[in-house]
Amino acid sequence: MDRETRDEFNIVNSKIDKLMHLTEEKNVSIRNGNTEIKINDLPAFISLKDAIKLKGGSDSMATWRTNYAIQPAMGTNSVRIAGVRSWAKEIILEWLTITDEMLPAYAEKWGVPLPEKYKKYVKEK
Repeated sequence: MDRETRDEFNIVNSKIDKLMHLTEEKNVSIRNGNTEIKINDLPAFISLKDAIKLKGGSDSMATWRTNYAIQPAMGTNSVRIAGVRSWAKEIILEWLTITDEMLPAYAEKWGVPLPEKYKKYVKEK
């Protein structure tokens, strides 16, 4: 991973920290298409299905379930809530900002190797 990508990733993490701090004071919203979601209204843990809706991803759950590299926290740090695999709200908020170009840094953060098939989506710099 190059320095520029790592710097971009650190900037995103900083913005997430600031956003989480703001949400403690105000009910900040995020917009996904025509839907506005109040961050304080999000549950403490969010399922993969609901996270995909927030991110605006495709409806093909099979793709999301079988490819850890495109899941929150690269498929790690999940918990089971009523038998449903879920992630903490803070992890989901960070994941919502991750683009294809940021996958190598995101994978490194979570200690997961990035599969070869996703490396082609990362722009060469």
